Amino acid sequence: MRKIGRISGKDILDKNSDAYVVEDVVFSELTRIPKSTLLDFPHIFEGFLLAFCSAGKARFKIDLREYSIEKDMLLIIFPNQIFEPISRSEFLHIQYLFFPLDILSGISFPFDLNVAFKIGKQPSIKVPTGIMQELQTYYNMIKNLHQRDTQVYRKEIVRGLLYSAVIQACSIYTDTESDLEIKSPHKERLIKNFLKLLMQNRKQVRNVSFYADQLFVTPKYLSSTLKKVTDRTALDWINEAVIIEAKTKLKTTDLTVMQISEELNFSNPSFFGRYFRQYTGMTPLEYRDR
Repeated sequence: MRKIGRISGKDILDKNSDAYVVEDVVFSELTRIPKSTLLDFPHIFEGFLLAFCSAGKARFKIDLREYSIEKDMLLIIFPNQIFEPISRSEFLHIQYLFFPLDILSGISFPFDLNVAFKIGKQPSIKVPTGIMQELQTYYNMIKNLHQRDTQVYRKEIVRGLLYSAVIQACSIYTDTESDLEIKSPHKERLIKNFLKLLMQNRKQVRNVSFYADQLFVTPKYLSSTLKKVTDRTALDWINEAVIIEAKTKLKTTDLTVMQISEELNFSNPSFFGRYFRQYTGMTPLEYRDR
């Protein structure tokens, strides 16, 4: 079994002779992709990937769910998502930007939880021709800065272009249909804070009451709000976060099941095994060896 590797910007540069970097933003344009590339095995991106397809077609899985990309489609992959290729056409033309999220730290983003959920649910999406051309323009402008290492304010220009590309990509999702509609600022703030707490505490806490207490609401109100907006209860979210963390450790590390169960604060490996099987239909070792 081949373990899922973690891919950083440096890995992309080392493995792809057509990849370049400018101010921590890796960019590349791929055509007639040869075998034995990063698109031929499962891995986890350590940064944010923004890709535009202008020809060909590819099928893949993100966090075990299948998607595809073809001409005039955009693909967004968040950090720490598991990417698994399935197939691709012989001629596949893709331009992509890969970057660490901290490169945009300090820049204020308009927060829209609806958009975040839509991207998570549909990471590849058809793009109107005009917007695709604008995204490619941002890409080309970033690419051109690679040769201008003495450019004054180059880092600031790259950050500005990248910010514009990300916001433009996110704007595509504002017009798509979604089951998620948040009309209450209070509920939006509650869900945002719950998800933030969950990311911080998913390895240690699986109790809904803990999160409700931190958010100054009752467990019942927290779960009913999440269910109404996201179609999943607080416990559903907690369990999914724990399972994703467990899957990642099983596929990307050599930790034993006992060590993983301890890291995720389970009382013993047997309890962890039963928990994992309840939500995945297989034991931890069966998942690791699949």
